[in-house]
Amino acid sequence: MGVRESVSNFVKSEILTTRRLMFNLLWYGSHVGVFAYGWMSQARNARLAGLNTLKLSVWTSRGAGLVLAYDGFLILVPMCRNVIRVVRPKLMWLFPADENIWFHRQVAYSLAFWAMVHTTAHYVNFINVERRQLRVQTALEIHYTQPGGITGHVMLLIMVLMYSTAHHKIRAQCFEAFWYTHHLAFFFMLALYSHATGCFVRDSVDPDLISTFPFYSTAHCLGYESWRFTVWPGLLYFGERIYREIRARRETELLKVLVHPSGTMELRIKKPSFKYTAGQWLFIQVPDVSKYQWHPFTITSAPEDPYVSVHIRQVGDWTKELGDRLGAGPDVVSALTKAAMGASYKDDKASLDGTRGQFVEISSRNASLTDGRTLLPRVRIDGPYGAPAEDVFKSDVAVLIGAGIGVTPFSSILKHIWYQQKRGKLGALKHVEFFWICRDAPSFGWFQTLLQEVEDAQVDPSFLRMNIYLTQKLGEDMLWNIAINDARAEFDPLTLLRTRTFYGRPDWKSIYGTLRKAIESGTYPPGQEASLRTNVGTFFCGPSGLAKAIREEALAASSETIKFTFYKAEQARAAEHGIPSRSLSLSFKNLSVRGLGGVSGDVMYGATVGSSFNPTSGRRDKKRALQLAAAKEIHQSVDPEARLRKDDAGEKQVNSGNDTALKAGERYLIHDFSGVVKAGEMLLVVGRPGSGCTTFLKAVSGITQGYAGVDGEVKYGNMTQRDIKPYKSQVIFNSEDDIHFPSLLVGQTLDFALRNNTPRVRPPTEDGKHLTEEEYQEKERADLLRIFGLEHTIDTKVGNAYVRGVSGGERKRTSIAEVLTSHAAIQCWDNATRGLDANTALEYARIMRILADVTKNTVLVSLYQAGNQIYDQFDKVLVIAEGQTIYYGPRAEAKSYFENLGFHCRDGANVADFLTGVTVVSERIVRDDFKGKVPTAVADFARLYRESDIGHMMAAELDAYLADEESIRHQTEDLQRFVQSGKEKGALMSQPQTASFVTQVRAVLRREFQIRGGDKLTFFARQGTTLLMSLTAGSLFYHQPKTTGGLFERGGVSFLSILYPSLISLSETTASFQGRGILAKHKGFSMYRPSVLIAAQTIADLPVFFVQLVIFTLIFYFLTDLKRNAGNYFTYFVVIFFTTLSTTAFFRMIGSLFSSFQGAAKVSGFAFSVMVTYAGFTIPSPTMHPWFAWLRWIDPVHYAFEALMSNEFTGQSFECVPPSLVPYGEGYTGANAGCAVKGAGVGVTTISGTDYLATALNLHHSHLWRNFGIIVAMWIFFVGLCMVGTERQKAAGSTQNYLLYKRGGGDKYIQKAALHGNEPRDEEEAHEAHAVGKSGRQSNGDVHTSSSVFTWRNLSYSIPVGGKQRVLLNNVQGWCKPGTMTALMGASGAGKTTLLDVLAQRKDTGEITGEILVNGRQLPVAFQRTTGYCEQLDVHLPQATVREALEFSALLRQPRDTPDEEKLAYVDTIIDLLELHDIEDAIIGNPGAGLGIEQRKRLTIGVELVSKPLLLFLDEPTSGLDGQSSFLIVSFLRKLVDAGQSVLCTIHQPSASLFAEFDSLLLLKAGGRTVYFGKIDEMYDYFAAEGAKCPRDVNPAEFMIDVVSGDLSNDKDWADIWENSDNNREVTDELDRMKAGYASAPAETSVDDNHEFASTTATQLRLVLKRASLWRDAEYVKSKMLLHIFSALFNGFSFWMIGNAYADLQNRLFTVFTFIFVAPGVIAQVQPKFIANRNIFEAREKKAKLYSWWAFIFAEIVAEVPYLLICAFLYFVAWYPVVGFSFAPGIAGPVYLQMTLYEFLYTGIAQFIAAYAPNPTFAALVNPLLIGVMVQFAGVLDPYPAITKFWRFWMYYLDPFNYLIGGLLVFPEWDAVVSCKENEFARFAPPSGQTCAAYLAPFMEMHTGYIQDPTSTTECAYCIYSKGSEYLATLNLGKRVYGYRDICLTFLFVLSSYGFVFIMMKLRSKKSKSAKA
Repeated sequence: MGVRESVSNFVKSEILTTRRLMFNLLWYGSHVGVFAYGWMSQARNARLAGLNTLKLSVWTSRGAGLVLAYDGFLILVPMCRNVIRVVRPKLMWLFPADENIWFHRQVAYSLAFWAMVHTTAHYVNFINVERRQLRVQTALEIHYTQPGGITGHVMLLIMVLMYSTAHHKIRAQCFEAFWYTHHLAFFFMLALYSHATGCFVRDSVDPDLISTFPFYSTAHCLGYESWRFTVWPGLLYFGERIYREIRARRETELLKVLVHPSGTMELRIKKPSFKYTAGQWLFIQVPDVSKYQWHPFTITSAPEDPYVSVHIRQVGDWTKELGDRLGAGPDVVSALTKAAMGASYKDDKASLDGTRGQFVEISSRNASLTDGRTLLPRVRIDGPYGAPAEDVFKSDVAVLIGAGIGVTPFSSILKHIWYQQKRGKLGALKHVEFFWICRDAPSFGWFQTLLQEVEDAQVDPSFLRMNIYLTQKLGEDMLWNIAINDARAEFDPLTLLRTRTFYGRPDWKSIYGTLRKAIESGTYPPGQEASLRTNVGTFFCGPSGLAKAIREEALAASSETIKFTFYKAEQARAAEHGIPSRSLSLSFKNLSVRGLGGVSGDVMYGATVGSSFNPTSGRRDKKRALQLAAAKEIHQSVDPEARLRKDDAGEKQVNSGNDTALKAGERYLIHDFSGVVKAGEMLLVVGRPGSGCTTFLKAVSGITQGYAGVDGEVKYGNMTQRDIKPYKSQVIFNSEDDIHFPSLLVGQTLDFALRNNTPRVRPPTEDGKHLTEEEYQEKERADLLRIFGLEHTIDTKVGNAYVRGVSGGERKRTSIAEVLTSHAAIQCWDNATRGLDANTALEYARIMRILADVTKNTVLVSLYQAGNQIYDQFDKVLVIAEGQTIYYGPRAEAKSYFENLGFHCRDGANVADFLTGVTVVSERIVRDDFKGKVPTAVADFARLYRESDIGHMMAAELDAYLADEESIRHQTEDLQRFVQSGKEKGALMSQPQTASFVTQVRAVLRREFQIRGGDKLTFFARQGTTLLMSLTAGSLFYHQPKTTGGLFERGGVSFLSILYPSLISLSETTASFQGRGILAKHKGFSMYRPSVLIAAQTIADLPVFFVQLVIFTLIFYFLTDLKRNAGNYFTYFVVIFFTTLSTTAFFRMIGSLFSSFQGAAKVSGFAFSVMVTYAGFTIPSPTMHPWFAWLRWIDPVHYAFEALMSNEFTGQSFECVPPSLVPYGEGYTGANAGCAVKGAGVGVTTISGTDYLATALNLHHSHLWRNFGIIVAMWIFFVGLCMVGTERQKAAGSTQNYLLYKRGGGDKYIQKAALHGNEPRDEEEAHEAHAVGKSGRQSNGDVHTSSSVFTWRNLSYSIPVGGKQRVLLNNVQGWCKPGTMTALMGASGAGKTTLLDVLAQRKDTGEITGEILVNGRQLPVAFQRTTGYCEQLDVHLPQATVREALEFSALLRQPRDTPDEEKLAYVDTIIDLLELHDIEDAIIGNPGAGLGIEQRKRLTIGVELVSKPLLLFLDEPTSGLDGQSSFLIVSFLRKLVDAGQSVLCTIHQPSASLFAEFDSLLLLKAGGRTVYFGKIDEMYDYFAAEGAKCPRDVNPAEFMIDVVSGDLSNDKDWADIWENSDNNREVTDELDRMKAGYASAPAETSVDDNHEFASTTATQLRLVLKRASLWRDAEYVKSKMLLHIFSALFNGFSFWMIGNAYADLQNRLFTVFTFIFVAPGVIAQVQPKFIANRNIFEAREKKAKLYSWWAFIFAEIVAEVPYLLICAFLYFVAWYPVVGFSFAPGIAGPVYLQMTLYEFLYTGIAQFIAAYAPNPTFAALVNPLLIGVMVQFAGVLDPYPAITKFWRFWMYYLDPFNYLIGGLLVFPEWDAVVSCKENEFARFAPPSGQTCAAYLAPFMEMHTGYIQDPTSTTECAYCIYSKGSEYLATLNLGKRVYGYRDICLTFLFVLSSYGFVFIMMKLRSKKSKSAKA
């Protein structure tokens, strides 16, 4: 191994391994700390001043000596074996007690190092002591005559001996040397304790000797006292050794020794005080061999034996010496081995004296074999240790398998079974199968005696069956021996047992298959009852490779009545290492969940803008919701006894005794559920969507916060839902949604989950290796990726509906793998296989089965579509209908139960579909002899079940389970110990998280950087905008003068320095809502505390903001010519840095405290205005009004502004220059003058910056670092509050789902329900009604037919990945003909969705090659809109209703010549078909507040069907639907096909009946390669010809997937087979024929009408605008209005009644300027909404050509108009009167108009940024740049004359805010008469004898302003301005007409901003990719 590799391995194991890194930090840190303490204590000891003249050497020796004392304390602690054995099970969670030897070695290594340091330092010390005469002794005398020197050298000698013999090579060759030298530790410790005695350390040359002990005076002795704590572990260790000696010396007798072949000795020992259980081990000592050596051995006797036995092989020095001592020397062993190997005949025993089994018995009676010694040697045993093995008695049949030496534990277990059999205490155990696999014949010998005894003692020969296999290669002699002795012999020639030996390796598949058949046939008796499965437990000990093979075959043998489980050494090792079991049973009794609303869903009416301001709407909505709920109740035929109580009727529900009375508006979601799911069982939960499956799973998993109430009890073991909280990580609910960070890679997603779920205590591997955290995580990740077939996606983004990533099936598998990282004891899965192909879904079910069998997980799974193979994996089934249990019991009995009720299950049908369909009158099949007798109401089903035998049996099972309190308690305590032992050090015991808070932060921090790294565009946008901002701002304020002309500008620089970071921080409110669903999911998983996310984000901010602000400050600071001093710059930087952190935490905190974005955006926008206004710049502290002045004390920006201003101004002087200098100009040079600046004294023309701050702004330099501390404290406070707010956020699934209806909706449904409330109860009547309904629907909507043929040939698609092209489709070809329905199938990730995207022209990236034709011609212009594409992800506008979405699609996509009435009629047809009548007025909303997943899927299909497409592509149309709904959808597609429609449909998990509806099949494999294309009828023959015949009883769809990518693939490349097949050539020929045939035929006009869009421009604008209305987005509108109202009031009262003083001129400017800052808050609301709507448009509507992109933009713009007008009005009326502006029409009118234009202006700016931004966060980062630049050049922060010329002549005039300010300011300011306050005048003395008027006459003729007292001759008081127009001239607003000009220009900017919206959207739009030949 090279040096580099060695270093790499060291870094990986010691630094990159988290656990090892923490140990190293603590270990080496503590040593360095102790060393430093010793060093300092020596150096600072005044009494040792003389000795300290030696300096480094003496200080080093003292520090190293103290470290040696520290290590001396630790060295013996890990060797206290019995202490560790006692504390290990209890404290395993705290420290790895099993690594005591490793820790002992670490201490030893440390001792060696510090001993070298200490010794070397002392050698130097002693030489220097001799040189400097600090002692009278020489160095040599100190070494060998002083106590310290003597003991030191003794310890060194002992260490040399101990360390050299401890080397593994020496230890292996001569263990005795190691053993005895290590016992020198006794003398080592004595020397260590006495090392500093004898006055060795003193403050004098010699000690004062006395005549009594200790013979010297202690007055000058400085004996070190470390021995006082070092001695205690030594006392403990030596005390334990004494205790072990005493315990070992208790009465112990070696009764006898049995010598077996190959030298194995069985020692039978009697020790009455020794108690043990089967499967444990002990230590043994034989004093005659070695008085001190102890050796561990497995106990091979049973507890019932009158002795304790161990088997010892003679393979080492000690064991060989023991054999010699026992008389079992080489001669005896050789004779036994020779006989065993067949070198002599069986009866040739020579001198051997024994029995059948060929062993030699050595006892006290057999003196001749002990070399004259008459007694066996004395022995001592110590123990027992390890964990018992009692699980074998829990199985009906136990299969014990031992391989090689792994058979040892079964010796004790088999004996124990034998004794228990004799006592009749076998528990469930009825049969034992024992397998022994051995590699060499002699090894059979030692176990033969035991097997002989067990074999001979069998009363029932069928109870124990032995199977012995010899796997070694047989030699000629052995073959000869076997041949001669085996013929007609009673005993086997090798084992001498009646059981014959098998030669070769066992065929485990055949063995388990035979065992299963024997049990099923009755020849091998089954379990207790036929209704419950027989449990066959396999117990294995041996190598891992064999374990894997046995496990696979064992679990594969499971059937409906036989449950095979597998137990591996993991469980035993876990128990041995103090890791308890984590299995936990789940019970629920009388469980009911109450919700709010109607029967079919919690009904609420959505708010509108009007209802938000109507206080009476709530009562009316509530009453209407109850009416709608009642209508839904009537429609679904709910039993009257279970109906809702109606508020208006005052009815009360009748409840059982266990129920809580329902309150008004409540209903039962599930009612009176009882049962138990034991550890290791799987429960399948089935029911139609809305029946209560999800509610049940949430309730039993403890997620009940979203419901009105929960009755009954749920227990996890014996823990209630309150008790389970600290162990909540062991109970997981996983919803069917796949929510992940789309930018994360699959590998990163799993890595993150594993980092948070890695237990501290992990069972070692089979080779005894302890995995580090990183090794464990790597192994777990590799296993999960391999199991779920995700290895190829490890470096692929997870993606979502808008970010390209893995396929939907792969995303689902990622979700499953993420959950499995938790290893939760109870797992609840809601529709876990949605989106998975049949093979992957089956694999998932099998994995769950394995987990249940091996790790005893309790698994509950709800499935809407479960194939029979999946169904067979479960133990029990729960069937729910309308919230009630209609069956709960054994899975094997479910089908027959309902058949006995009178229902018929079709042949080949999915049993799960049959179970859920029995309550649906129109779908169930009733047997002829049960017509009119079957139950119809759900209440009847529930009652019949409760009265059934199965119902009684399951109730009895629950009662029996609950009665066994002792077992439940043990199980619960085991789980609790497991959870606590798995927690990291530092993890709170009261919290469910496994990892400590620090580890959680580290994991989330790493993920945070990965997320930010995955969104590189946003990251670089942040840095890029900062760079641009710093350059523009710095150049704008370039080189500010150090005069009074630069005072205001320098204030503007300081203000802008914190304004821009604050603007950046504002984006955190938006960012805080991204990923909130993931946070809720992980909180539900107890993966990490939500507050950890805030801590990690805060840490992640540090380097990002550091880089960003370094860029900003370096450029901005020095361009603006602030103080050129390093100290001032770093002060400037650190203040801005922590201010940015503080404001970021503040806005993030706001986001965390709100559940909705609109509420947070409203508050954050207002808070931003407060921060900016009360920073101290726009309103200086002295002029703040008292009612709001206190706000500055809670404003971090104010503290930062004061710090920056004082940092810049303090210590500087500013020369007063015009116009502040008065008078100035010709004739006044050197004359008396004054300065019109606050802080200037009379006649002073130079102003101190410090005075200016104190007088004008009330800012003080003394506050600088106080303010910095406050900013840091505020940052910490905001972070803490943010963490609290995040902790309060609800976990996933804990919010109640409800259905929103539009106001006034549901009328039609209510009326229809009232008219047709009584549905038929007779089966014939029902079927007839159903048939009529079908015919009616069919006649109402004629399906558009077409003769077009769609073909694709040699189609390939590739995308660039990592600089290379990844091929996703590879030469796929096929067709869709009219009247055919083609199934597109393949495993997840095979390219099915990709193919549909390419065919439907939905791809805008990548490269497409091949040929796609319609009727042999290129695709027409209208292809995209005439092709219906039902995508896998359901993307819809949340504000629309179901009917509106359908009508919108129909009106825009059906041909423009079709009347609207006909289009809308077809919508009714589709609503009827898809059973959407009850939700047609429901608002689509978002998951949780809107349609459910199944309802969304039906809507997605409907939206495409209403367009009457010529071609119909569907991607997973049945995903998320139950079997009945799926069949209904496919049946309708079949109708379309029969009418001439062409359909291409991907489908997962189709039942046999669904699959039969298709005509053709296109089957793909990974890489997008074709496996088969053609008719389904011909498919069977094709695969049969290739050796893959489909069995009759197997679902052909599942079979096909299994052939392509599953177990039946037989390692064949089916794609290559297809390419070379005749079928493929026939497909190619057919494509050629079709193309040639259409080439000469005329083009079909119906295919293309030459219109890109079906509807006209006017129609598009009208319909899209109507849909874009904000009327239903009440929260958005309300937030915008409230933000305007509060901002206006705040602005107004901050500038209350502006007067006419000089400062008031500026106040008018700043109140107008403050109005600008209403924009950031509103923009933060506008952009996310715009981007969300744009994403919907781009994801589906643009590609489907519903309408054009300009129609979308037009609608988005116009929809905002009415509310912008209202907002402008609200701001005006709340602000304008309060500030005291004139209401004269010529003033108020233009101001109001300009304010209205500004509303449009910033909205246009917001929308054109959002139009191009990839996501809201990116847009929020661009906003500060754009707004910041416009604020800079508006002429407020830097007035027009001060703007750098480069910017002044073009950028100033391009800034819309410049004209905005002008239009708002000119009219109120122009005619204002200025009256300066006393402190605003410039004061100076006129020349002697002159009046002020005379002195200033020439000056006043040329300049503005007035003189307070013109006649004064002592002091002139001059005010700079006399009216507002003079002030406006300095702002480049010299004429009143400029106000009107600016209003007109603002209007033009409004138009241009909206124009940019169109331009940006056009630039973003990409054209769909077309195939290239």
